[in-house]
Amino acid sequence: MEGSHPSTAPEGLTATLVRYTDGPDQLTIHPSEADDVTLMGSWVTADADDFVELDSVR
Repeated sequence: MEGSHPSTAPEGLTATLVRYTDGPDQLTIHPSEADDVTLMGSWVTADADDFVELDSVR
């Protein structure tokens, strides 16, 4: 893993990009102001290339 880099996300959400040297980069999106208990069930992670800008698919 190369490191974690914040990314852009819709208002109220945080996106964190983690770059890997031995596999695809991973992007996790979660509520910005959530406590630890809420975060355990309120996130999604996928390969960074699987996410697209919402405006590009409307």
